[in-house]
Amino acid sequence: MGPAGAARPSYFAVVLTAAVGIVASICLSLIILSWERRVAEIDFQNKAQGYLQVVNGDLGDAATLLYTTSAYVETNEHEVSRTQFGRFTQVLHDRVMALRSIGWAPRVTRAERPAFERRALGGVRIPQRERIMEFGRRGTLVTAAGRPSYYPILYIEAGLKNNSTEL
Repeated sequence: MGPAGAARPSYFAVVLTAAVGIVASICLSLIILSWERRVAEIDFQNKAQGYLQVVNGDLGDAATLLYTTSAYVETNEHEVSRTQFGRFTQVLHDRVMALRSIGWAPRVTRAERPAFERRALGGVRIPQRERIMEFGRRGTLVTAAGRPSYYPILYIEAGLKNNSTEL
């Protein structure tokens, strides 16, 4: 009985050691996985916050420039021409590269619509283009339906395309 009885405690010790090692490895793996997830989440939140600050800054710049454009057009003693609008907005595009385009769409009430449509093209007669237009059901341009007010796009100027892929 001596040799068989001696083998039993060492076999039990090996199994116990292996079991403890496996449980410890699993626990350590779960702890490390949890820690890595927290680190990844914190890193993601930091990057997202940074991008949000950049976007909010650019939106603030764009809003300032659009208010500037509005003030320029509304306070000018003479009606601003397409060329003048283009030159003015080019300066704004040079200042904020992320700004893709700047447009001017004045508010026109139902009562102002006929006079606006008469002067919109400066006397140029183009069929169906001397009217305020909108997209119809099939995506085609149609004369805008009656409503209390309109915002027809008079001018739109696109800035240079920014080919950068960086955020």
